[in-house]
Amino acid sequence: MIHQHSCQKTILIESKAVVFDLDDTLYLEGDFVKSGFQAVSQWLSDHCQLDGEKVFDLLWNMFRDGHRGNLFDRLVGSFAASDISVGDLIAVYRQHIPNIKPFDGIGPLLKSLTNIKKLGLLSDGYLEVQKKKLDALGLAEYFDAVVFSDELGRDYWKPNVVPYKKILKRLNVHPNEAVYVADNPEKDFKGPNRLGMDTIRIRLEGGEHYSKEPQSCEYAPMQTVYSIKQLSQELGTTT
Repeated sequence: MIHQHSCQKTILIESKAVVFDLDDTLYLEGDFVKSGFQAVSQWLSDHCQLDGEKVFDLLWNMFRDGHRGNLFDRLVGSFAASDISVGDLIAVYRQHIPNIKPFDGIGPLLKSLTNIKKLGLLSDGYLEVQKKKLDALGLAEYFDAVVFSDELGRDYWKPNVVPYKKILKRLNVHPNEAVYVADNPEKDFKGPNRLGMDTIRIRLEGGEHYSKEPQSCEYAPMQTVYSIKQLSQELGTTT
């Protein structure tokens, strides 16, 4: 059973801006992974005459078993006498057009919020990959400002405060006038907490970081919600 973190506080819904994370906040990141694995499997079927279904099953089972970061190395290692390049597989994965869709209710929530607040998007991840995700989701029109931290360089990924400062500047709001909505207690909330932003964790089953707890109050969100409906209520709107 998951309990509310002892660091949680009341936030003010009178904020002027809401900034959203992308992965596991607007859509299920696992769907992007699945989409990427399907693209890689199809590529290997087309270029290396491998069984695409078998390749996908291998990748997906490794992912479900908790393996991260070296999946393509493991995959190549499973095919004896293969000259498949891991770099080629990574390129296919990152360059594919994602087959993903927003969480139910996210589109109406963003549309509703545009009438009462400024909206921003701030996300980590490889720049071109994150751009492709946002395009595939069809949500870009709702945001007044977008910052992908990779634009600034890998050293400026979260929890670095610089991308948060950048999005606040683009939205023309002070930290205490903005809320950051995200999912990962390992990195998402430390930066905005230090700046004085309000923070909300959206904790949906199936998310990559669903079971994780913040290591200290510095990393903890001010509030946690468990559905899009609850998030809407926390932000002072309904969908």
